Amino acid sequence: MPMGNLLCSSAMLLSGCSPVKAVNFLRAINIVTFSKNTYYRFQRLYILPAINRSWEYKQAALLKEVQGRDVTAGGDGRCCSPGHTAVYGSYSVMDLETSKILDMQLVKVTEVKNSYWMELEGLKRCFAKILSSGVSIKTFVTDRHTQIKKFMRDDQQEITHYFDIWHVGKASSGGRAEECREKWLSVVNHVANVHTGHGDIFKECAHGPLDDRDWIKKGSRLHKEFKEIVASNGLITDIGRLSPVAQTYSLESYHKVVIYFAPKSVHFTYPAMKGRILLSVLHFNENCKRKQAVTKSGEEQWTVSYMKYGNGNAITKEVKTPITYGIVQDCLVEVMKMREEFPTMEEAAANMEKINSNLPPNVCDGFEKKEKAVVVAARKSRFQKGAELAKSWAPERKGKRIRKPSRRLMDR
Repeated sequence: MPMGNLLCSSAMLLSGCSPVKAVNFLRAINIVTFSKNTYYRFQRLYILPAINRSWEYKQAALLKEVQGRDVTAGGDGRCCSPGHTAVYGSYSVMDLETSKILDMQLVKVTEVKNSYWMELEGLKRCFAKILSSGVSIKTFVTDRHTQIKKFMRDDQQEITHYFDIWHVGKASSGGRAEECREKWLSVVNHVANVHTGHGDIFKECAHGPLDDRDWIKKGSRLHKEFKEIVASNGLITDIGRLSPVAQTYSLESYHKVVIYFAPKSVHFTYPAMKGRILLSVLHFNENCKRKQAVTKSGEEQWTVSYMKYGNGNAITKEVKTPITYGIVQDCLVEVMKMREEFPTMEEAAANMEKINSNLPPNVCDGFEKKEKAVVVAARKSRFQKGAELAKSWAPERKGKRIRKPSRRLMDR
């Protein structure tokens, strides 16, 4: 087993590269390298187990750090593809005080009823792991997922459950639910140019004089439809539970890192998907608290951006210190340990059979299997019939242009 092949394969995955593109790049300039099959063999037998080990060590230390204090946590799910046809769903729980991911659980659609249930199952597994480690979660902030609302209300009553403001609308109340609701409902009056008499706590709008503009006529059909949306019972109930303590925008930043290591345009096996998301967690936790960069003289560094809206309104952003990649070296050390522990491919394969003995079933496992020759023959027959039908509708005519039949006609 050439050591260079193992190290190059590890570097490809740990840096977030596509192995296919990396191998094609080397071959394009005539650098002799290993095949894609060799890479996938190294990934399955050595690299992915090393990433899992690194995460287990880091997570144990992280959970130990937060023991002894009441944690304000946030949670959010991510699917491997848009819509309701996702194969994988990951759920991550973050310590909103430190912005570090405490746990991540990957759920496959074959483990639940359908893809909609993956987020709730992921949350349950995260809580089982975190709470069993002696960590006390006092406050939990999520979006308004209906299943999670019910789960927190019925099974986690000792945890205060809030909703992230950015998933609903900005509101200030200091945790006073009734004041928050009155501020929200004041919008119904505000759009009709009524700025007083909103409620018992929030009596009038907080803005100053307004320029003349087109207002919605109170009592009109448009105003009634607007009120039905803004003042719906479910929304008003949730408005009073908007989080006054912390929000989950750091989780959205973390999901950008996941996209880098596990893009939604590529399908991965279950072990590969889990390993890539864990690699995202390790990388994010290492860099989530980068400080603002300073010059040699000690001055803070800023960058200026000009936004498209507001006629090029200028805004400033902090320049952060460079990203570090210490986790790459940690995982490489674990790869070398795995290589010493299982010096041959056969021994490593036997180890992986034990690790992957309880993998969730594939989506196609429940389908009826057919012989390849039968499927190929059916395809050829279908296209042959279409060609014969097209020929019958458009016979060759010497000296005349042949008009092709329409797609709808061919389908008949």
